[in-house]
Amino acid sequence: MDPGLPRGTVTFVFSDIEGSTELSRRHGAAYGDVRAAHRRLVREALGTHGGHEIDAEGDACFIVFERASDDVDMAGIFVVRPDGSGLRRLTCCGDEPVWSPDGRKIAYREDGISVMDASGSHQHVVVRGFPEMFGPAWGAG
Repeated sequence: MDPGLPRGTVTFVFSDIEGSTELSRRHGAAYGDVRAAHRRLVREALGTHGGHEIDAEGDACFIVFERASDDVDMAGIFVVRPDGSGLRRLTCCGDEPVWSPDGRKIAYREDGISVMDASGSHQHVVVRGFPEMFGPAWGAG
């Protein structure tokens, strides 16, 4: 084991790009730039927040923190341009973001199922206490 890695009780985080298969299909070779920007942004954040990269494959990163509180500042939903610039945090927590078919809204899990505008504004809970096994999804119509 690497002597620089935390020991004892630690927090593990798995990071990846939501919808990467579709993004790769849609953008072809340009998706490599998106993946490289994601990896660069994750590594910059790790340095700031005391995390350690254990492994990386494709668009996925496996990360460890010495204390659970160290990863709190990295939590949330972020958007970034394909070239890696313009990183913006939309929420301080929340996960499983799903863009609406028209790209104007994002549904995500936080205190149930929440929705916000694609800009991060107008955040509100739609359903409280939704079971953990279900994530947000957009229906037809």
